[in-house]
Amino acid sequence: MSRRRAGATEFGSLPYAREELIAESAGWLMGLSAGRAPNDDSSCLEDNSVSYLANWAGKFSPEELDTEISSIAKQAVAASRDGFALIGDEG
Repeated sequence: MSRRRAGATEFGSLPYAREELIAESAGWLMGLSAGRAPNDDSSCLEDNSVSYLANWAGKFSPEELDTEISSIAKQAVAASRDGFALIGDEG
């Protein structure tokens, strides 16, 4: 998804943070679907990803995150499916 179309062009804004959460979560889902288990010789990568997600999630108030999390998760699943479709894998 284009940041411009999503209205997420200003770094650090809530729309930008939302897109980062979707993208990083989709990456995690693709990795898991491809057979990459958490903590499989990549604990540093896992720690970085968790920190990255926590940083962007921290841009939202708890109430905002409660409101947004379902939509973010649904869009992350859709993005991971789109990613697999682009590489010709069903995931």
